[in-house]
Amino acid sequence: MKNNIFIIPTIVMPLLYPLSAVAEEGSRIRWSGFATAGVSASSSETEYIERIDEDGDYRETKLGLNLGVSITPELGLAGQILMAGRERDFGAHADWVFLSYDIFDSTSIMAGRIKYPNLLFSEIYDVGYLYPWARVPQEIYSFESLGPNMAHEVFAGVSLLHSGELSEDFEYTIQPYGGNAPMEDGNIKKMVGIMISTNSENFLIKGGYNRGEMHLEEDHHREISEGAIRQIWSAGFQMDFNDVLANAEYVRSTIEDMSEFDTDSWYVNLGYRINQWTPYITYGVMEQESGLGQRSITADLRYDIGTSAALTIEYQNIDPQLRDSTVGEENKLPSGLFASEPSESTVNIVSVTLDVIF
Repeated sequence: MKNNIFIIPTIVMPLLYPLSAVAEEGSRIRWSGFATAGVSASSSETEYIERIDEDGDYRETKLGLNLGVSITPELGLAGQILMAGRERDFGAHADWVFLSYDIFDSTSIMAGRIKYPNLLFSEIYDVGYLYPWARVPQEIYSFESLGPNMAHEVFAGVSLLHSGELSEDFEYTIQPYGGNAPMEDGNIKKMVGIMISTNSENFLIKGGYNRGEMHLEEDHHREISEGAIRQIWSAGFQMDFNDVLANAEYVRSTIEDMSEFDTDSWYVNLGYRINQWTPYITYGVMEQESGLGQRSITADLRYDIGTSAALTIEYQNIDPQLRDSTVGEENKLPSGLFASEPSESTVNIVSVTLDVIF
């Protein structure tokens, strides 16, 4: 069973956007879902990504239920109810929900609360079965507003989705969009962006750009001007060829007139499939002009249980760098993605997750 992005046509699309599947099967309503049971523990008492420390953490656990409703052959509704430990203390909420209208066979327009499309794993951030880690690389995918500052979970707005064939072996997708996106400490308003991708049976290349105005909550990060323009450029590559797997991404984030928060992040991931076993190794880097940053080495071993479940064991070593004391809020100086500087020079994190789709 392949376990990377190239199974999206058969698994991810029904999970995220099940409207066409509903229409094709002649049923107006379709359900699908996913779940993760996970635990993580760190060698440090300093919290990593606001939840993982030496006491252990079970908030990788989550459950998602997806609903697709065919209203007419062209018009449909899709949504997801998510219960995740990393947010809202497992409270159920609508993670995304939108209406979709097929303008042509290859072009549709969506409106509502839509998954952020630019990154390789942003649309499947919570579907652990579909990626090789216990957590996607936080050097890029952390939602800290002044950390990597490169990913969104969703945006509220409109999007146009167009796909076609470049040749007999290559397809392409173009997705322009606009709206507002929530941040940890505020919102990105007047956001506009575009995602462009091309893929064959074994390769995928994806690029994206967006810009928007940062509006932060009162008393949060007042060193950033209200309405400052934040821009993000991203590029990603994936391969699944002769049991060799690869994922790589580079993302750059800038904030207007605040070059100390300009951030470059990237990672490279390699794996090799041996029957039901797939070992992976990942090297990740986050570097901010303020001095904030981290480097990590992550080793994963995945075991596929049938065609709809997988067990992943992960070991991660993180080397964090401290934000310069002249930058940021007083008395709050994060180090890498830790709340403050750990007493250890490097921190080890062990995680185990069991992921299923249904």
